[in-house]
Amino acid sequence: MRSLQSAHRWSLVLLVAGLAQAAGCSGHSQPEVPVATGPRVPNVGSVVVTVSGAVSPDVKEIFDEVNGTKRLQVAVEGAVAKVAKLTPGSPRVLEVEVTAFRLRSGATVFWAGIMAGVDTLDVNVTVRDGDHVVRTYTSGVGSSGIKGGLTSSSRFQPMADVVAERVAEQL
Repeated sequence: MRSLQSAHRWSLVLLVAGLAQAAGCSGHSQPEVPVATGPRVPNVGSVVVTVSGAVSPDVKEIFDEVNGTKRLQVAVEGAVAKVAKLTPGSPRVLEVEVTAFRLRSGATVFWAGIMAGVDTLDVNVTVRDGDHVVRTYTSGVGSSGIKGGLTSSSRFQPMADVVAERVAEQL
C-alpha cells in the first residue's frame, strides 16, 4: 500500500512539473522591446521585403516555398495602412529585412509538438527617405503552437501578421 502511494506521489510530481514546463511555453514568445532609433514616421509610400544574406540557402528556400516575401509584404502594407501611415507617393520606403526564419514541418509539429521547438520570424526594419535613414528597429515573433494549422504555409500567415502589426506599431 505504501509503495502505491509513493508511486502515485511521484506521478503527480512529474505531471505538475510537466504542466509547469508547458505553461512556460505559452505559444508565443514574449514581445521584443524594440530599440527604435530615429523619430516617429508620419507615413511611408512603399514596403520592400528582402531576406538577409546571412540567412542560409536552405532556410531561404523554405521561406520562398511559402511565398514569404510577398505574403509578408502584403501583411506589412495592410498593417501600416490600418494605422493610417501608408501614403502612396510618399518618398519614404519601409524596408523589412528577414534576419531569422524557422518553420517546422507539419509532421514535426504533429508528432513532436512543443518539443520540436518554435517557428520564428525576425526582421530588421529601416525607414529611408532617399539615402537618409529616418528610423531603424527590430521585431519578431516565435510560436510553438499550431495556430493556423499543420501545414507550413498556413502557420506562416499568423506569424507574418503578428510581425506586420509590430512593425506598424513602431512607425
